[in-house]
Amino acid sequence: MQHCKQRSLAATSIVAAYTALAQSSVLAVILFAFPLASWANLVTNGSFEASSSITTTPTGWTQIGLTQGVFPYSLATGMPVYDGLNFYDLGGWANPQPNSGDGIQQTDPTTSGLLYTLSFGLSSEGGGDPPEILNVLINGSVLDSYTLVASGDPFTGPWVTETLNFTASSSSTIVAFTVTSTIAGSGNAWLGNNDPLLDGITLNPPSSDGTPEPATWAFVAAGIATMAVRKMQAGRHS
Repeated sequence: MQHCKQRSLAATSIVAAYTALAQSSVLAVILFAFPLASWANLVTNGSFEASSSITTTPTGWTQIGLTQGVFPYSLATGMPVYDGLNFYDLGGWANPQPNSGDGIQQTDPTTSGLLYTLSFGLSSEGGGDPPEILNVLINGSVLDSYTLVASGDPFTGPWVTETLNFTASSSSTIVAFTVTSTIAGSGNAWLGNNDPLLDGITLNPPSSDGTPEPATWAFVAAGIATMAVRKMQAGRHS
């Protein structure tokens, strides 16, 4: 009977401690110290929806070499839609034969030392020329490259979502996409029918979907547990 009474008192103390903790301002301080992030995409016009011209540089972007506009899905019969109404073709639209190294870029705000995630939809024209290479550059240095093999069936996709991570080194970062040939020394001789296609470009810090990192959850849980223990101890001595 004594043991049952002790267990009952202990259970009552725990309930009282958690009740007091929930009513205290300390819990609110712990929780609101880690607000859920709601980061916006740092890329301007990453889906090329703020543009409609097929000859004018897309809003928010600077072109490297050639000058051209967006490519409407409505004009690419059979091309699956990745996002919205338009995509971007790194050559082969306004200028059917880009030079090696041509592309598109923009400068985005970043925080030095913070890890960022760059994501984009990638496809190719699919024409019959030899493979072409899409280069992804951060501040002029190649972060990654993708070899695009022609399917022989133009503008049929598919789209593939590519994701890359990098650590920012300054308060702004230049993100660029360029096209080069797989045939060394060929210049633009083998560019034009299998150029890279881009859509849905995003740049975000990690966990920008609003989900706290595991370490954050652990810290919050530890704080709650510590406060609960202190409340229990205070209850026993009262």
